[in-house]
Amino acid sequence: MTVDAYIRACQPEHAGILTEIRTMVHRSLPTVEECISYGMPTFRITNAVLFHIGKARHCCSIYPGSRVVAELGSLLEGYSVRKATIHLPLDRQVSQSLIEHIITLRMQHISGDLQPAP
Repeated sequence: MTVDAYIRACQPEHAGILTEIRTMVHRSLPTVEECISYGMPTFRITNAVLFHIGKARHCCSIYPGSRVVAELGSLLEGYSVRKATIHLPLDRQVSQSLIEHIITLRMQHISGDLQPAP
């Protein structure tokens, strides 16, 4: 399955949000790669997972990991959040600022994780 096929198989309200996120990610990181991992669209950079996105029954979700969710703190007010997941309501526009913050944090984590130990 491809990311295009995953999105095409979604209900229109889910497809719209997932496409919006996808567009924002590509706008911010033109060299990002896409794949399906754990059955979800996944963005990769430098051979590392940036984050996953997916659909759920009543929302779409971003899976940036628990470290990012914790670091975003008050930026996530108004969202349903689990330990490593941000749930985006279907009736609310995706925040470009939120996506950019997630990308920035993940890129910092990825580059830090790739640095050799002192």
